[in-house]
Amino acid sequence: MALYYGAPTKFSVEEVPNVALSQHLSAREKHHDKQIWTSLLAKQLSLELLDVFSNVVALAYLLNNHHKLKIEMNVYSFQDIAISISYRLIRVRSLAGERPDNELENVLHLALTAFITPLFLTASTAPLLPQLLQEAAQNYQQHDSESRKIMLWVLFIGKSSFVFTNLHESWMIPMIAEASLNLGLRGWTDVHSVLSQFPWINLVHNNAGQELWEKVQKYSESHH
Repeated sequence: MALYYGAPTKFSVEEVPNVALSQHLSAREKHHDKQIWTSLLAKQLSLELLDVFSNVVALAYLLNNHHKLKIEMNVYSFQDIAISISYRLIRVRSLAGERPDNELENVLHLALTAFITPLFLTASTAPLLPQLLQEAAQNYQQHDSESRKIMLWVLFIGKSSFVFTNLHESWMIPMIAEASLNLGLRGWTDVHSVLSQFPWINLVHNNAGQELWEKVQKYSESHH
């Protein structure tokens, strides 16, 4: 986490995500990768949540590629960004308030909240978020490959962010196994490739993600 303690950032809190995002999109366009958030998400999400999602993608990209980027961020700038994103998520929808009817909007809002939670030094231990995220994940209908990818990320980010515990694995693992089978994912490299299309910080999420995937593989082997 040495990145967080570098020299003061040269950009404002609002500019850092946007700079990283523009670089991120430029790099991915060179490889002709399809952008989920410009296809499925842009059509179904509110502009406010889509904007937060894009900034979280940018933040994850910045943290994953800080060695390539000429952007240094100190701990205070990072904290400002994390707080700003969290505030905007609350402004979009309060956890204790009424949930949206749009299933995609509901599950992504909760998953983004799960993503940002461990980035604070004081992680929440309240049971409301895991309960809501579980209900949203179980109710979210997976109709095609894009919705299966979204669900895969939702489940992995929930576990990797310590919102879901081992007690949740009894229902999570079968869902992940089914989604992975339908997507033709055969190993962690394939799974990570999908997860990397969404907000995913390797340093924060990879270890827990790989451990979960190993359990999914054992489950799949025992049921086939």
